[in-house]
Amino acid sequence: MDRKTIATYVLLLIIAAAVGSLCVNRSRGRARINLNPYEALGAVAAEETSKLLGDHREIVMVLNDPAGERDPVLEAQLGSFTRTLKRIGKLAISATERVNMDALARMRSGGTMPPDQFAAMKAKYPRADAFVLFIGFPMLPPSEADALKAGKTKFVVISAALPGYRELLKTGVIHLAVVPKLETTNIGTAQPKSLRDWFDREYDIVTPATADRLSF
Repeated sequence: MDRKTIATYVLLLIIAAAVGSLCVNRSRGRARINLNPYEALGAVAAEETSKLLGDHREIVMVLNDPAGERDPVLEAQLGSFTRTLKRIGKLAISATERVNMDALARMRSGGTMPPDQFAAMKAKYPRADAFVLFIGFPMLPPSEADALKAGKTKFVVISAALPGYRELLKTGVIHLAVVPKLETTNIGTAQPKSLRDWFDREYDIVTPATADRLSF
């Protein structure tokens, strides 16, 4: 075996070792994720959505498509959400819609649902009692936001507290928002013992009546 062939084999072994190390590190990184806060988010969001809508209603879930990548955080949220809805027994998930955006579209939208996909979704499910968005609510022109107020469909948003949410809640466009904790100064150091404990430590529920808690 000549030196060139030996060098080629050595290079291939180095590449294989690097790829293997990367896979192991990624696997270990995922294993370290504490999914309790995300399971708590899904469970309490389902409970609050059930309280908002009452009995025998149908909802459409709207997700940010992870583009083929496995997303354990999203899986934890959705799994807990659907299990809790099933346990409560008041609501049925009639459909699940995935929002597809490339990197540039995500930057332009600031993490919110594109208005054109939002409009297409509403047109596709005109009889839905509610849409539950696991993505930022779209930035709509005033005329389209006003049209939502006149309808009977309710909108639940599970996302960061984005600019405009306060007004959208106060005017009845968004009916319920579940957002990261608004005030972190009084968070205790005790280890949460239940999903509700995790939720209360990490998140807040905002309604039209409490919308002034939001900064914008």
